[in-house]
Formats: sequence, C-alpha cells, structure tokens
Amino acid sequence: MITTNFEFGSWLQALRKHLGYSRQEVADRSGGRISQQYIHFIETGRITNVGVEKVQAMAAGLGVPVQVLQQALLQGEEPMIPVLGRAAGGPEASALPEEYREVGVPYYRPDPTLFSVEIMGDSMSPKLEHGDLAVVQPQIESAPLVSGGVYLLRHRKKLTCKYLMQHSEQPEQWLITAEDDGLFPQTLLDKTYEVLGQVIEVRKTQTLVKPSF
Repeated sequence: MITTNFEFGSWLQALRKHLGYSRQEVADRSGGRISQQYIHFIETGRITNVGVEKVQAMAAGLGVPVQVLQQALLQGEEPMIPVLGRAAGGPEASALPEEYREVGVPYYRPDPTLFSVEIMGDSMSPKLEHGDLAVVQPQIESAPLVSGGVYLLRHRKKLTCKYLMQHSEQPEQWLITAEDDGLFPQTLLDKTYEVLGQVIEVRKTQTLVKPSF
C-alpha cells in the first residue's frame, strides 16, 4: 500500500479539474477499475492508503503517466518538470536526449505534459539568458501559433528557442526571429523546422518567472 495525505488529494483534485474531467468521467475512463466515490474519498482525505492498482486506474482515467501520480504519492510533493535537453539561445544546441532528466523545477500548474530545456547562448537575451530553464507547453497539432510567442523548435536534430512572427504581407508564412539578429538572422519557418511547443515560463536562479512575451 502507498500512504497518501490530504495534500495529495488536493493536488489530485486540481489536476483532474485542470484536465477537465468530472470524477465520474475519470471512473468511466479507467474502465470501472476505480469508482467516482473512491476518487472523492481520496481527494478529500477520507482515504489515506491507496493501493498500486488504484493509482494505475486513476492514471488511466486521467490520461497521465502513472509515474506522475506515483511520484506525488511517494515523495509527498508535486512532481518535477523534466528537463529534456539544451536549446540554443544562440547558434548552437545539443540534440534531444532519449532519457528525461528530472531537476528541481516544481510545477506551477498541475499539468504533467510540461517539460523544460536549458538555454544555451545569448541570441534571446534578455528574454532568455544563458543557463535559464525554459518551461514548454507541448504544441498540439490543431492549436494555432501565437505571433510574437517564444517557441521551442527542432531543426536538423538541434533544439532552439526563438520568436515566431506571422509575416505581415503573407499571413500563411511565419518567420523565426531573435532578440539579437546578429546572432540569429530572421529565418523563414519551413518544413525543416518542427514546432515542439511554446515557452510559458522561465526559471531564473530559484524562481519560475512568467515571461513578458
């Protein structure tokens, strides 16, 4: 058995609401392996011992990796945002590694899809400084791009964080720009670039700072 507490229940409830599911919907999505009443008891702290099978059922019902719930339970705190690699804030960047590396970047919001990358270089300074951790919301295929937003892009196995700007005269085209165009000149977003997600927060020293872009 895994011991939980009210703090986990509150976090679980926030996660469920963030994902837009009712307790009954989670129960249904789990294939009936957990009931909406059982979920209610966990969220309100009335159940303080949660079996592994119930954790797996909740993860299936919420549609999140079971490791996210296990980490919250076992460590008694919100899961950390994984760092997937390094991204250029300058001309060079390292390739995306195969394994996640977890660091002390707590979730500001209950969203297990977030990840982060370490910024290398100065082309996005002062928005993104060398050594910052940029927290990324993965791009959904149907979601529109935001002109003026900072995005994580992959280009020939390299990662880079840059602005995306809609072309003023040709709205169907997008341009990649940086704070310092000497380090990164304006570039057309073409099929050689893959948009991985939008930067929504930046970690500077010990604090996650919401950027002004």
